[in-house]
Amino acid sequence: MLFLTLEIPTATWRKPGSTLFIESVKPIPNLSTCYGFLLSLIGEENPLIHRGAALTVGVIKAGRSNIILTKRHKYKDPNENFGEGRNISLCQKEILLGNELFLVLDHGKQDVSFSLETKVRKLAENNWEGSHRFGSLYLGESTNIVNSVDVVSEIPEGCSILLNRNSNRNFENEYSIFSTVIWPGYRSSSEEHNTFAHKKVAYGILEKNVKTINQDDLFIIE
Repeated sequence: MLFLTLEIPTATWRKPGSTLFIESVKPIPNLSTCYGFLLSLIGEENPLIHRGAALTVGVIKAGRSNIILTKRHKYKDPNENFGEGRNISLCQKEILLGNELFLVLDHGKQDVSFSLETKVRKLAENNWEGSHRFGSLYLGESTNIVNSVDVVSEIPEGCSILLNRNSNRNFENEYSIFSTVIWPGYRSSSEEHNTFAHKKVAYGILEKNVKTINQDDLFIIE
């Protein structure tokens, strides 16, 4: 099991369906977003190759909410240029400032030798060098730049972690039920991946001050 801490100065983890007001999921992103970040970290372009990995996310320091005014591009009028007239509008966007997250990664159902956990661990041991990744490292949208990634040996003090509702743990706060997307819906028509997948949602408990974590507390990406 691998523990990572992340620092993201500004982030918006957009809620599905938000348009005129782009609201962020709080205080943690969906697990599918975290999975995509880990794939980007090791330079993996195929999202299917590490299905079966187990992970979860926690919050060390919740970002404070700020609302900004921004422009939203759309395509409503073919007679006007892109970004002009009815093809652009103003909207409000929620930005979370000063986010510190905690990621837990395990091989899950994968072969340990070729698991996502093993690849991230080896990359960390090499001081994060050797990845064939291109572009900046971000968590979700391209504006959510990750400032730092560190491997830690224990759970940070006071950390709240999303735990699988079906684990054997006795939860203290049953009112903190949290839904999270573990697999985004997508359609691919490329020669390699001519597939379609429905979005999958799991439910967990955002438990405060977690001291220990077990494999059955994690979520399987599948």
